[in-house]
Amino acid sequence: MELKNNPDKFWPKKSVLITGSSGFIGRHLCSRLKALKAKVFEFDKSLGPRYDITMIEGINSELRMSKHDVIIHLAANSGVEASRYDAYDAHNLNILGTLNILQAALQVKPSMPVVIASSNHIYGDHGGAPTTEDAALRRLDTYSASKICADYLARSYAHDAKLPVTIMRNTNCYGPDDPHLDHIIPSTIKSLHRNFSPVLRSNGLTRKSYLHVSDVVDAYLLATQYQMENETIYGEVFNVSDTSISAVDLVNLIREYLNKLDIEIKFEEDPDFHMGQVDENLDSSKIRALGWRPKHTLYTGILETAQWMKKNKAG
Repeated sequence: MELKNNPDKFWPKKSVLITGSSGFIGRHLCSRLKALKAKVFEFDKSLGPRYDITMIEGINSELRMSKHDVIIHLAANSGVEASRYDAYDAHNLNILGTLNILQAALQVKPSMPVVIASSNHIYGDHGGAPTTEDAALRRLDTYSASKICADYLARSYAHDAKLPVTIMRNTNCYGPDDPHLDHIIPSTIKSLHRNFSPVLRSNGLTRKSYLHVSDVVDAYLLATQYQMENETIYGEVFNVSDTSISAVDLVNLIREYLNKLDIEIKFEEDPDFHMGQVDENLDSSKIRALGWRPKHTLYTGILETAQWMKKNKAG
């Protein structure tokens, strides 16, 4: 059922606690909510030690001091490779941090909706078939394992404690002000701006989906509104994705869009990197049934990102 989505009327004066507010999605989500005149409260390690998501006392204190309408939990160790090199930190932040948010919400206001950022990485290899939200979670690298645990934790609190929880599994995200300059879209743009060959660390055939960050924010706002208006819905899961494309086709599109077809792709296959690459084909029909559609094509999104990176000398 399509949601009556009028953010200008829904969000003013709503109190929203956002963890991981200094992250890529977090910054854009905070900015959008403030523009919609919501009351935004940030809980982020960049604000100091009392905002450590792995310490439940700070979260309990925040929830008791301010009467929030919803929590959107984005804080995480989001690096796939970084997680491999520091597994303890990844598990501590992604699992314990999520557990603390859920437990604090249950203790302070068990009827308060909580929206949890999961990940597209958790599904693993499903042979390229459309992957729905009830598909098996198969990925076993450190980052994916930690996010699978957090995903199950959230749904267990919804199941056992009737905590109104929604889980978001969004695909790869790109756009202006992206700090992940090693990811394929910003790294390719950066190389082409410098007239260097973009580098692919695999054979380039793996297919994934890519969404502009503002389209991901749209999905979060819509799913959050849906949960807030339906507090007796527990453990709803939403894939947020679009049509997949191979890595080599994506880089070729960026070369074309930036008029850099004279600069060839450089292949430097990394066995460790390639080992973790699987095709992605998430079925996003559930979030689309609420009325969500990406507003950016790859063309408009990549050009906007490239212009921002050039103007701000990113990288």
